[in-house]
Amino acid sequence: MTTQLDIRDFGAIGNGIEKDTHAIQQAINQGADEGVCVFISKGTYLVGALFLKEGSKLKFEHGATLLGSTDLADYPEIETRVAGVEMSWPAAILNAISANNVEISGAGLIDGQGQHWWDIYCGADKNSGMRVDYDKKGLRWIADYLVKRPRSCLIYEAENITISDVTFERAGFWNLQITYANNVLVRNVKIGDNHGPSTDGIDIDSSTNVRVTGCEASCGDDCIVIKSGRDGDGYRVGRISENIEIDNCKIKSGYGITLGSEVSGGIRGVHIHDIEFENSDCGFRMKSSKERGGFIEDVIVENLQMKNVQFPFSWIMDWHNSYNRKLFENLEQLPEMWQSVALQIPEHLQMTKVRNISISNVKATLAPDYALPARAFDLVAFPEKPMENIRFSQCHIEAKEFGRIVAVNGLQFNDVTISVAQENDYSNDTFDNR
Repeated sequence: MTTQLDIRDFGAIGNGIEKDTHAIQQAINQGADEGVCVFISKGTYLVGALFLKEGSKLKFEHGATLLGSTDLADYPEIETRVAGVEMSWPAAILNAISANNVEISGAGLIDGQGQHWWDIYCGADKNSGMRVDYDKKGLRWIADYLVKRPRSCLIYEAENITISDVTFERAGFWNLQITYANNVLVRNVKIGDNHGPSTDGIDIDSSTNVRVTGCEASCGDDCIVIKSGRDGDGYRVGRISENIEIDNCKIKSGYGITLGSEVSGGIRGVHIHDIEFENSDCGFRMKSSKERGGFIEDVIVENLQMKNVQFPFSWIMDWHNSYNRKLFENLEQLPEMWQSVALQIPEHLQMTKVRNISISNVKATLAPDYALPARAFDLVAFPEKPMENIRFSQCHIEAKEFGRIVAVNGLQFNDVTISVAQENDYSNDTFDNR
């Protein structure tokens, strides 16, 4: 009895030049039908979108690479969610959509050829491309949705999913997106060489019972992030992210472990522990905007080691106004997708409620020659909806400046030591307005 199917037996070539999409998809389809593993043997396979099936098992050999095509036509548009808004958007390189009991494993690589997509968005100089054209028109709020770039892996409306030992590099957009999913394990995954815009590492989006363990991330955006929908569209969908554990991971660069900014469906029951951060922009981060609404509650964060982290605790509930404030007239005349992004929640539900956050056993240090900013705290909410029941205990933080604490009720410090070298540099209030 066959225990696995090798994609080369279906005609996959693996030279990185000729497209192997059709051959690999045939192997995936037959593997799911027969209930056997599909083996991606050593080689570089140029592909567009691939779609896993119910019960698919995909295993990479060491030295096997799925190389994402740079032709957008190779990624058919699907109904999905992008940055908290449901819309039509190109499929990912590897997709598990309404496909349960899926396993993706092995020491292979998914390479999104991100430089091609990054240059379209912001240019090789990071100061040109399509993004600049939208900025000049006051359309920062819609730009990320209009410049379509494929994700590397999408898990969507699925449950009982395991992703282990795979490496992701150079994503065109997000690396691994887990949306509307339940019971997902991400183990020993590495994410690196992501220097472009919107290259999030692992996005847990309106999903439940998710564990991310033993992973390493170096990203151009948030490294591991929990989300639950943006503004009116997120409120309409109304799906929470809940019961999530992130543990024993290493954050090498990027914006750390983040809750937000899309939180309109709510985030609850998060346990983050035993994490190493080194040379990252942020440590444990929460971000939202006035328009989001929603809530973040019942979060336990413990056993963090931070070295040369610029913003160990950046919690800003009105982050990045140019991205979040939607400037438009005559909403009903805008394209349908624009309307989805622009949709607002009822005004009385706006502003995110943050409560019941416990931080313990943190050590944040700076090297003697550390030259970048270092701010201990940005805990900034709205007076109308302050953060509540925030506890820091057994924390030792070295920083250049203390930072800000605004609209926080019931803040408790127990055995907290902070060393600060200078007064606040207020330019750091808006460090991440990309």
